Amino acid sequence: LARVEQLAKEKGLTMRKILREGRFADEVLAVQEEEHATIIVASKPKAPLLSQVLTSYNIGELSEKLGDTLVIIEE
Repeated sequence: LARVEQLAKEKGLTMRKILREGRFADEVLAVQEEEHATIIVASKPKAPLLSQVLTSYNIGELSEKLGDTLVIIEE
């Protein structure tokens, strides 16, 4: 996140890191609405199989709901 924050700053983009607890997709959608965010960046980490399945499900759900607003970074 620090690297992404630095790159955003260098390009003159406004960025906020927000950490919350709860169901991933629900929290991302809530933050997007509250902040009127035009871009959501989410990472899809390499992880054990169960984490990959759960992350993929959430990322897929977000992709369906956010469309082009979502940018996915594969680690």
